[in-house]
Amino acid sequence: MPNRYEAFLVSQLITWLLIVAGWVIVHYLTLTRERQKEIRDLKSKIVEHILEIEKRSIAFHQSPNHRPDEARNLVAEIDRVITTIARQPLSLLCISPLVLRQFRSGITLKNFDPSRFQAQPSTSRLLSDISLHTEALINALEQAYAGRYLNKWWQVFRV
Repeated sequence: MPNRYEAFLVSQLITWLLIVAGWVIVHYLTLTRERQKEIRDLKSKIVEHILEIEKRSIAFHQSPNHRPDEARNLVAEIDRVITTIARQPLSLLCISPLVLRQFRSGITLKNFDPSRFQAQPSTSRLLSDISLHTEALINALEQAYAGRYLNKWWQVFRV
């Protein structure tokens, strides 16, 4: 039969184990929440950047003349977006390379060659495709973020 001192030690051990386990869980959830916030902020910034590229690419394709400087800048900006999405921490969202290629090709595949450039009317299929691929990339980012963070079990603890 255990004496009172042994019972006291066991109860103290259990208490301290619960305290340490609680601290580990709270620490894990806090780190997870901070990572989620960081990725949400980066995702929001990249979405703004994508929308700016869409706006600039539509203006480029509607301009009366091919503008080589703007074409080069658009390609560089598209590359930056794709690189940013492929790097940590946004790479955790696992965006399909197909969506990224379609975004790029929607802007640069047609009407980008200076020798065949033509100003596009607002009803142009090319401009519609640019907007379609832009929306597809934004939707892929939003769905990947929601799938990775918003639908997880630990979200029930969010206040």
